[in-house]
This record gives sequence, C-alpha cells and structure tokens, in this order.
Amino acid sequence: MFRKTSIVILVALVILIFIYTSNSKEIQSLEDINLDDSISLNLISKKTDTFPSDYWYIPEINQVFDGNEDGELLGLLQRKDKPFLNKLYIINPAFKTANKVAETPSTYQIADAEIGKEWIVWVEKSITEWKIKALDRSSNVIKTIDQGEYSEIQGNDYPSLDLFNEILVFNSSIDKINSHLIIKNLRSGSTDVKYSSEEKGKYIGPPSIYGNYITWHVGEWTKNMRSDIFLYDLVSKNLLKIDTLDQAMMPKIWGNYIVFTDYNSSSIESKNIKLYEISSGSERYIAKASDKEEFWGPSISHGIISWNYNSLNFKPIIYSASTQEKRIIEMSGQQVKVLGSWLLWRSKEAGTGICIIGLSNLYFLLDLRGNPSFTIASPTIDLQQFSEKDLIGLNPNEVLSIYLEAYKNHRFDIISYIVNEQEGLVTKKIYLDDIKASGIFPISFSISSDYLIEGNKA
Repeated sequence: MFRKTSIVILVALVILIFIYTSNSKEIQSLEDINLDDSISLNLISKKTDTFPSDYWYIPEINQVFDGNEDGELLGLLQRKDKPFLNKLYIINPAFKTANKVAETPSTYQIADAEIGKEWIVWVEKSITEWKIKALDRSSNVIKTIDQGEYSEIQGNDYPSLDLFNEILVFNSSIDKINSHLIIKNLRSGSTDVKYSSEEKGKYIGPPSIYGNYITWHVGEWTKNMRSDIFLYDLVSKNLLKIDTLDQAMMPKIWGNYIVFTDYNSSSIESKNIKLYEISSGSERYIAKASDKEEFWGPSISHGIISWNYNSLNFKPIIYSASTQEKRIIEMSGQQVKVLGSWLLWRSKEAGTGICIIGLSNLYFLLDLRGNPSFTIASPTIDLQQFSEKDLIGLNPNEVLSIYLEAYKNHRFDIISYIVNEQEGLVTKKIYLDDIKASGIFPISFSISSDYLIEGNKA
C-alpha cells in the first residue's frame, strides 16, 4: 500500500506517430535519372537467424558519413558500380528516399560530412585545396566556413569534422601539417582556435563532439608513436588529458562515454577498443587484441558501439555500454558504423551497397542517458481543442509531455492519437483499456531528453 505522499515514477516506452509532409519533386527510379534531386531507394529485406530482427540491404548507397537522431543519414550514392563522389544526399531509409543537398564541381570530391537538425556541413577537396561548407537548413543558404591547401601528405581524412547543434569542430593546418583544433559557432559566426600543435612530427586527429564535450587525440610520427586523448568542456573551459595505460587515438564521444582505439608503442600492430566513462574517469576493454590483431574505427550512438577488425571472417559486432554485452551479426561484413538511429555495414558478399538496421530493434541494449534527465512542466496546451494534427512538428519529449498531461486528465482520446497502431507487447485496444481501468496517473516524473526517430516511429 502506497502512502498518499508517495511519488509514482512513470517509466514508459512510447512509440509515437509523426506526420511528415514533403514538397519535394516526384521521386524517380535511380536507373531513370542523372542522380539530381530526389530518388527512390530499393530496400531489400534480409534475414539472419541469430539477430533479433530482419535488416535491409540498400544497393544504391555508396558511403554514409553521418546520421542524426531524426533518422536521416548523409552520404553518397552510386549507380551499379559507379560512385557519384561529388553529390551529397540526405538519405532517409525508413521513407526509402534520398534527396540531393549539395554538388561540387567535377574536379572536387566530398570527403567528409555531418548532419544536424539545423545544419549540414561538408568538406570538398581537389588535388590541391579543401573547402568546408555549411548549409543552413532553415534558409537553404550555403556559405564557406574555411579553406586551405591540400596535399596527400595530410591524409585522406583531413580535415575532419564533427557537429552538435550549431557547434562545428574540425582540425586545420599550417604548412600542410594538422596543427589546429577549431571550434566554430555556425549561428553566431564566432571562431575559437582551442588547441594548437605546431611541434614537428605532431598532429591533431579528428575531433568528436557531443553536448558540452569535445574530444580528440594528439599523435606523433616518431619511433615512439605516442598518442594522447584530450577532453574539453565548453561550459567550464577545462581541458583534460585523459590518462590511459597505453597510447590512445581516434576517440568518439556520445553522452557519458568515449570509445577509442588503444595500443602499446612496443606492439603497434595490435590495437584494442576501450570505453571511457567521463563521470567516473574509469575505462575498460571492450575488444582486446591478440598478437597482430587490430581493432579500429569505433563508433557510438545511444550506447551502442561498433568497430572493425582485420579478420578474413569478419562479422559485425555491437557492444552495449549499458548492459556490457556483445552481440554478433552472423554474416560477413566490413566498415561497420553506428550513426544516429542506425547500424550500418557493408556486405562482403554483395560488395557494393550497405546493410542497415534501426537501433529501435535493439531497444533492450540501448542507453537512454545521452543527455541529462529532466522534469517536464505541464505543457501549455488547450486539451479541449487538441486534435491529432497538433502533433505535427513536435519532438518526442513534447509529445510525451502531452501524453502524460492527457493521462492525468483522463483524455484517452488524445492518448489514442499518440500510441502507435502497430502491435507491441499488446494491441493498442488492450493497452488503452488497461490504462483506463488502472486509475493511476503520475504525480511527478522525469525522462531522458534522448530520442531516436526512424521514419514515422520515435
């Protein structure tokens, strides 16, 4: 028996309905057009006996650079074996669409790109120069952020970008050597050179940003091959060198976690994958290499981590930061990434195209603590006048707050708008009948501000 002063905490997994509209041109087949405007993707359903869900194979995708929590990917397309390296597309697998957002001159290629809700940023390179450009999605205006001289000595992944909301981070150079870490506020236009390494033989690796934190590594081309990871807090302005037992490089950050490649200077052929928790300062191996075994290219989103390794029998592996367990996808693959709402890999058998599965299929492995939890105030809505169309344009947190307010006021018709028609553990009717009969509603509550979207599901 609960006392009247008890606080009931509501923990719910709600699949929401979002209604999308589009004013794009009529979608055409990839075989019929010159990859201009909008195309329709072929999502071929595939099965695996050892994974909890089917996945898709999409032959038209050549490469994916980034993804966001709204279910959008950013990448390059191909027709059969011919890649189109100078045309950048927003790819939405759930809607089977790809829409071109940028095209470079034929002498340039798109080398890196990042996508957010408000901005899209990319690097375009020729054999002699590079440019960083940004698209303001609200105004559709493109502007050049920075540019410089390029040569092969800098490496194919230079300069490298990362984006969180309006904050862009990238590494820049002097005398053809990676030497600056630059923070750019795309909205205000302010620029801050946060870290410089002009010492001969040293370079700044690709940065990664999430929330208030930016991380990167500083390496050296010497016989010691030393490499250290740094963490910068945008709010406190504190710069921390992360103490690791060995050398560390290529960090990726999400929420409270940094995942990176680790190695020993005496045996650089063997590389491991480690996970570092910012709040506690603790680290642990999640992939430990044997002699000359190499793990590299870690990525992380919603607590799901993936990486690559040098095996002829490569099978995509994922690791859950919250449950600390590994899952193997029983098929050959390579170039595995976790980006936004999706897990992607390249099929070894197909050779071209990518395989993809939504992270919602891995709900039992997700970590929902990327951003701090917070208490939601009652929304300023008129429940009497509320209709299903009022859900358009709201984010999942806003919809959930409306759900809870409607529940407290016994407005089950509004709840019916929000709950997905698809069956989950029970049917929609059984679910609605059950909450009507319970008579219990939350007095106070808090939720994570994290969410992911796949098409019309959130």
